[in-house]
Amino acid sequence: MTQAAAAPNAILASMAGRKTGRPQGIGIMSKPLRSLFVLLFAVGIARADILYSNGVDPGLYSWQINFGYAVTDSFVLRQSAHVDKITLSIWDVDDLNNPLTAGWKITTQPFGGQVVASGESVLGLVQSCQENRSHFCRWEMAISVNVDLPAGTYWLQVDDVQTRFNTDAFWGQSGGPSRAFLYSGPNSADSAIRAIPSESFQVVGTNR
Repeated sequence: MTQAAAAPNAILASMAGRKTGRPQGIGIMSKPLRSLFVLLFAVGIARADILYSNGVDPGLYSWQINFGYAVTDSFVLRQSAHVDKITLSIWDVDDLNNPLTAGWKITTQPFGGQVVASGESVLGLVQSCQENRSHFCRWEMAISVNVDLPAGTYWLQVDDVQTRFNTDAFWGQSGGPSRAFLYSGPNSADSAIRAIPSESFQVVGTNR
């Protein structure tokens, strides 16, 4: 078709010897307590795992995912999981032309079956423009999903990507283990759906 925290022992030691000069209560948090809170929050974030990865985008090929084109890729969950987000590689032109939104679906068949989750989402920036060998901008973006799924095989469908300058957008190819299909609909004089090499994405969440 883109931190570090103090050790718990050090935090506890500083808490034991520190006097703040004011009572500790609701609405008042000492610096050591704030540090401990940040550490515990970071540990909570770290519990999110990559549940499925279809490999990195080497910046060689991509497939269009807007203006009537759509791409769907398979992924497998080995056990029940809560999916927080899906990150993927999106190409476009110009380092000011960031992708803004995307249509997406998680289905049980390519371009069909049961739709288990869907949305038209604002894309979160994971990594800003990295120029690839084709002189396109390759952005690492995130789709917020927030859905519980049982173990099984699913399909991630992406389409209707809108960029800041309303240009063509493409999903970077990885050639990973997923199966993938391109829908070209009225844009093609040939078959509307055809098999293609698979794209770069990661399914992020927690196993149940």
